[in-house]
Amino acid sequence: MEYAVSHDSPGPVHFTDDGISGTRFDRPGFMAMMEEVKKGNIGAILIKDMSRLGAFAWLLLTTTWILLSETMISHPSGIS
Repeated sequence: MEYAVSHDSPGPVHFTDDGISGTRFDRPGFMAMMEEVKKGNIGAILIKDMSRLGAFAWLLLTTTWILLSETMISHPSGIS
C-alpha cells in the first residue's frame, strides 16, 4: 500500500488473506479482488511477488490469463 500511495496510484485498495494458504484460490480477499477486476474497477494490481497471488504455477498462470483477458492490459507501445 505504501508503494501505491508513494507513486500516486489513484484510490489504492488493499486485499489480503492473512493466514490462508496461497494454494487456495477461494480465499475471500482474492475472490473480492477478482470480482472488482471483472467489474472493471481495477486498473492495476501491485503485488510483492508472484507467490503472493498464488502458490501453484498452473493456477497462477490461469489467474494471470483471466486478469489479462478481463482487463485487456496493454503496454503504451502497443505491446500486449
